[in-house]
Amino acid sequence: MCSISTDAPPWFNEGMAEYFSIGGKITRKTLRYGVVPARHPSRLDNIRDALAGYYEKPWPLKRLFTATQGDFMRFHSGVNYAHAWSVVHYLGARPARRKLLVRYFKELASGANYQQAFDAVFGKLDLAAMEKDWLHYIT
Repeated sequence: MCSISTDAPPWFNEGMAEYFSIGGKITRKTLRYGVVPARHPSRLDNIRDALAGYYEKPWPLKRLFTATQGDFMRFHSGVNYAHAWSVVHYLGARPARRKLLVRYFKELASGANYQQAFDAVFGKLDLAAMEKDWLHYIT
C-alpha cells in the first residue's frame, strides 16, 4: 500500500482504498470509482448489518477518525473497514462534503499528523450532526 503520510489514520487509508477498489473500473477512456457494490455481501451490507445489531456497532465518528492502526485492527476490524468505506463514500458523494475530504488529504500531504489533520478539518464541526447525516445517507 502506498501512503501519502506515515501518520495517516487507518480510516482514511483503508476507506480510500475500499472506495476506489470496490466497483472501480478503468477502461481506455474512463475511470469509475465510488460505485455502490451490486454484489452481496458487500461493505454496504456489512455496515448496515452492524447498524442493525448483527455485529458490533460502528464507532462514533470522532473515534473512527482518531483511531490508531492497532485499535482499528484489534476491535471489530471488519466493521471498521465497512465503516471507513461508508464514511469516505458519504464524504465523496456531495461537493460540500467532498471539500472536507480534499482538505483532509491536503493536511496529511502537508505533513500534519492524524490528530492535527482531524483538528484542522473536523475538529470544529458538529460530528453528532454529521453522524446523523451519515446514518441517513447509508441506510
